[in-house]
Amino acid sequence: MSSQREPVVVGVDGSAAASHAVRWAARHASRDGLPLRIVHAYHLPPGYPSGVTEEESALDVLRRDGRRWLSEGRDVATMVAPGLEVDTALAAMPATPGLMRESGNASVLVLGKRGHSALADVLLGSTALALTTHAHCPVVLVRDGAVGEVVHDQPVQALRRCARTARLVVVGRRGRGGFRDLVVGATGQQLLRHAACPVAVVRTETPEY
Repeated sequence: MSSQREPVVVGVDGSAAASHAVRWAARHASRDGLPLRIVHAYHLPPGYPSGVTEEESALDVLRRDGRRWLSEGRDVATMVAPGLEVDTALAAMPATPGLMRESGNASVLVLGKRGHSALADVLLGSTALALTTHAHCPVVLVRDGAVGEVVHDQPVQALRRCARTARLVVVGRRGRGGFRDLVVGATGQQLLRHAACPVAVVRTETPEY
């Protein structure tokens, strides 16, 4: 990329949730005058049958799909924010380490969250949970179709009510005791599962005494 500004990074996987995340990320990048970087990471699943021909064929399919999703993401971003500087990256590695690496040079990392079902509310997904816990930059989790002001430091129920009409809820990533930095706190966990608007998880630095 020509710009030295830290980009807004968004992960895509061909899902409707990822498309919503791209829209949110494009608006955020355009508003703040930042470039947008759209990333897709791919790899063969564990236990995939070994064999050069089969592996190469499967990887070709994964790469083809990845390039298509990146192209679709670029189209969505430029439709939402014409003139936005957009870069794409296809990473040959699992999603979690791939996006973790990207977070090291990002102003914010944006991910899509699927659905409003009971299962979706219970399970955040291993990639989203790992990144909201360990990413090197703030992480925004965008629920399908979510829209909404920044609120913080309120009880879960109050924040959930605010989230119904908010553009964004911001929570700090700070553990307690021996669990520091291992998990997002209880309030953050509840909001990541249930908030009706995007949720940003921001690492808070606290001095050790």
